[in-house]
Amino acid sequence: MGNPKAAPFLFPQPYPVRKRGDSERKAHIDNPFPLWEPIEVRVISRGTIREFAAQHPDALHPLLHWAKAAEASSWQTPADLRSTFNSADFVEDLTVFNIGGNKYRLIAFVQYQREIVYIKAVLTHKDYDKGTWKR
Repeated sequence: MGNPKAAPFLFPQPYPVRKRGDSERKAHIDNPFPLWEPIEVRVISRGTIREFAAQHPDALHPLLHWAKAAEASSWQTPADLRSTFNSADFVEDLTVFNIGGNKYRLIAFVQYQREIVYIKAVLTHKDYDKGTWKR
């Protein structure tokens, strides 16, 4: 097991949260009572990013940049998402993000009400064009 300080993206820290009507109060993500709501978007399954980056090391920095930009955002609608990532495409109920100058594609399901992004797959452009990710 590696040093957590060497790779902070492997061990995400609890994100800031607020109680309705109380923007000053904070709590940890593992609070047993779900009375809190996230301030920003939460990215689920960074493991998918890690696995893809292990096979394609040049994709690591663009993927981390995408994750940081997503987590710093607040999306209530697809228009809000487009204001952050104007090249995002919407395919049925999935969102496709261009990563690394359109060299890679990140496919995710975005739940706007909860501000959560579930990563379905990260693919090279060639694998994306095959279309097997739609199944």
